[in-house]
Amino acid sequence: DTDSEEELKEAFKVFDKDQNGFISAAE
Repeated sequence: DTDSEEELKEAFKVFDKDQNGFISAAE
């Protein structure tokens, strides 16, 4: 399902504030 995959990418960008590809507690 590509739609949900795109949604995940968008949501990930929101959480991945420093753009390093990882979501850390510090973010």
